[in-house]
Amino acid sequence: MSVKIWYNAEMYILRSIFLAAMLIAPLCGASDNEDYRLQAGDEIEIFVWQNPDISRTLTIENNGEISYILMENIPASGLTREELAGKITEKLSAYIENPKVSVIVKKFIRRQVYVIGQLNKPGTYPLKKDMRLLELIALAGSFSDSAKESEMEIIRGDKIIKVNAGAIMRLEQDDIILEAGDIVSAPRSALSNTNVAIRQISPVLTFLTTIMTLAILIIL
Repeated sequence: MSVKIWYNAEMYILRSIFLAAMLIAPLCGASDNEDYRLQAGDEIEIFVWQNPDISRTLTIENNGEISYILMENIPASGLTREELAGKITEKLSAYIENPKVSVIVKKFIRRQVYVIGQLNKPGTYPLKKDMRLLELIALAGSFSDSAKESEMEIIRGDKIIKVNAGAIMRLEQDDIILEAGDIVSAPRSALSNTNVAIRQISPVLTFLTTIMTLAILIIL
C-alpha cells in the first residue's frame, strides 16, 4: 500500500469517527440568548398564537432545514429565532390572517468543535463565542513536529475548507471564525508520511535481510 493511500485511509477513518460523534452528541440545556443562531440538531418549538393545532416541535435536519405543515425545505440553520419566526409568519400569512409566530429552542445541540490529526492534544473542545482557528490550535497544544500547517482543513458539514495556518500566523491571511460542529484536521507532512512508511516496512526489510544472510551462509 502506498504512503498516500495509507494516509488517506487513516484520515477518512478519523473524519468518520468525529462526524459520527458530532451527530450523536448529547443535547444540552437551552439558553435564552437572543443572538443565538440555530443549527442542525437543535430541537425547536414553533408556537402559533391561538392556533395550537398547527404548533409543532421539530428538530432541524442535518441539511439545516425544517419541514412544517404545508411548507417543506425551510432554511433554519444560521438564523436567529426571530428570523425563522419571520419566515414562517410570512408563509403562514397565505393561510391564516395575521399569524403570530414564536420560535422557542427547547434543546440545543452541544456547541463544540473537534480536532484531529497532527496537533498535540486532539479531541473535543467547547466552542466559545467568536472562537477563531488560532485560539483552537493553541488550546490543542499547537502543532506536532510532523504537522503540515499549510494544508489544514476545516470540515464543515458537507464542505471542506482549505486553510493555510502558517499564513494566518504570519498575518498574511485573516483568521477564521469557527462554527459548532467544525472538524479541524491537521495533516502529516510528506516527510513524516515517509518516516511512518519506513517504520512500518522496517521489520519486513530486517526479516528479508536475515533470510538472505542465512541463504548465503548455507550456499557457502
